[in-house]
Amino acid sequence: MSYHDLRSTANVEQRFSYHPATTPERQAQHQAVRDACKRLAHALDRIVPPGRHKALALTAVEESMHWANAAVACQAEPAPEREPLGVDPDELAEGAELVEATPTLCTWCRRRPT
Repeated sequence: MSYHDLRSTANVEQRFSYHPATTPERQAQHQAVRDACKRLAHALDRIVPPGRHKALALTAVEESMHWANAAVACQAEPAPEREPLGVDPDELAEGAELVEATPTLCTWCRRRPT
């Protein structure tokens, strides 16, 4: 018996595929996260005695690096320039609002970008 469907198969493909940084800014953010975590890991390596707790502390830093880089990868891309709406906001009916497009879900974790 198999429990997968098209949606779950697509989800697995998305989660386990490589998602490169697409802009120099994003690459710099990823590198900054790695550098900060590496500095902390080296500091812990110098001051914490060997053993299980040190290993767990270093693993926690590694996990923090993973989730921080996931946050960088999941952030929304800058919105492209939009065509003018062709509507003068002053002419809108009273109480009407311009509604922004619903942001797309993050392609990595399937949550809305913050």
